[in-house]
Amino acid sequence: MWVSGILLTPTSDGGVYIIELQVVDDDGDTDSETEEIEVGHVLSEAIINHGPNPVPSEGCIFWFNLPNDTRNALLRIYDVDGRPLFEVSIEPNQRRYPTLGRWEPRGTNGDKLGSGLYVYRLKVEHGGSITWSDIHKLVIDR
Repeated sequence: MWVSGILLTPTSDGGVYIIELQVVDDDGDTDSETEEIEVGHVLSEAIINHGPNPVPSEGCIFWFNLPNDTRNALLRIYDVDGRPLFEVSIEPNQRRYPTLGRWEPRGTNGDKLGSGLYVYRLKVEHGGSITWSDIHKLVIDR
């Protein structure tokens, strides 16, 4: 018996795709199932970056490459245990944060973030779905 499956690779625009599973037994009899699946918009892996790294006490800049259909975006910074320390809304047409100057490493409550390893992600609401960026490392060196 052998099994084969076909799935068309989605484009970055997403869409509706048809998958087919075909089974052939030892006697040559076949059977197949076909189903439609919907794949949401796939974001490029490089939707957010920052520099410099390590981040000096005067701060860093975050750069964004947001999809055209972005409605809202949220930048979040976490400690290594996954606790959120800082978050800020990003406008759909915004290409960097802060728009002027640098982000001084502080938590949402205003406390300075100490030297060490942190991580960040970008949450993007677009085209009726929510997508998170990859997790990026942020090293603060005070």
